Amino acid sequence: MGFPEKITGITDLSHAFASAYIQSGELAVDCTAGNGLDTLFLLKKSAPDGFVFAFDIQQDALDRTRTLLENAGIPSCRFRLVHDCHSRLGSYVKQEIAVCMFNLGFLPGGSRDITTTPARVIAALESAITLLKKFGVIVIVMYPGHEQGREEEQTLLNHVQGIDERLCRVMHIRNMNTLKTSPSILVIQKLRA
Repeated sequence: MGFPEKITGITDLSHAFASAYIQSGELAVDCTAGNGLDTLFLLKKSAPDGFVFAFDIQQDALDRTRTLLENAGIPSCRFRLVHDCHSRLGSYVKQEIAVCMFNLGFLPGGSRDITTTPARVIAALESAITLLKKFGVIVIVMYPGHEQGREEEQTLLNHVQGIDERLCRVMHIRNMNTLKTSPSILVIQKLRA
């Protein structure tokens, strides 16, 4: 799949990047299950026999994700919903990952007091880089439109600048011609095994 003719939002762009790097039968990780949209996307892209781990600290998010997947007819043998922090990714995932996705912030429609945090995202990111296959990608959507999101984005941007360029290529993408603070995307591609 190439890029869509019209990108209507940040999710379209994150999916366009991820879709170029996952194939049927591969393993993917959704580090922030939320409402399950990224999990469903990864399962469709890796069909018919790929597998997806989806993490969330909120049971409500996992329940929403399970309902979405069941309604889409995705068999439960193709995914594992993990009620734990994505910072513990390495405790669950032992195989090589093709794509890892993060959609930071809070659960849409949930409590804004429960959010991702920079330290935990960085811990998950480091585990994901270790497990990522050669030329696999990590796609992180960040939301700097609120104070916590600005801090999280800046902390992550500072961190990824220190990643060895021989190991990974790191790109940061943001809409530049808007008056609003727009979401941005980090795309990290592993260059060697």
